[in-house]
Amino acid sequence: MFPLLDELLQNSIFDYVQSASIISAKELSVYLVDRCNAPNETFSTGRYKIYGAVCKFLDYLDEQGIIQLLRKDGVNDRVYRRC
Repeated sequence: MFPLLDELLQNSIFDYVQSASIISAKELSVYLVDRCNAPNETFSTGRYKIYGAVCKFLDYLDEQGIIQLLRKDGVNDRVYRRC
């Protein structure tokens, strides 16, 4: 379905989106590392390397009409809401 994330992580994101009304890409990345065995590598800034792939997958869900982007906080976070 989406080549940057394995199927288990995609399903975990979809489940997370279904259970939350507001979705923070940053918080979702932490959730995936802490609870779903996502890779825990970080950049020197401390941000998980998985963050970019999470944002792209959330943008894909936005294009599909499942969630809607509410705001971008520069490069720090993206916040979505469930449709």
